[in-house]
Amino acid sequence: MDRVPAEALTALLGPVAIRVDQCPSTLPREGEQRVGLMVTVDNVDNETRYLPRLEAAGWVLRLRVPGHRILTLPAHNVELHLRDDDDPDAATAH
Repeated sequence: MDRVPAEALTALLGPVAIRVDQCPSTLPREGEQRVGLMVTVDNVDNETRYLPRLEAAGWVLRLRVPGHRILTLPAHNVELHLRDDDDPDAATAH
């Protein structure tokens, strides 16, 4: 990924990504700094709108729970959280 991850995500997801912001990483590894990003979408449970694009770009799904997905981009130590735009947890993560 040659561009800043947030810009690359915006370009990759297009209008599916309502908002892209930095957030704290929740999957840290010892001795490793990981960039955390939050992307809000209209319905995170509708994975067909975003997951194939992310996986094709090298993102790996690490967590799937109702209303929340976490993916990582291992080669760049980036962690991506996806939540619904109206989710209060998405608002407090920024």
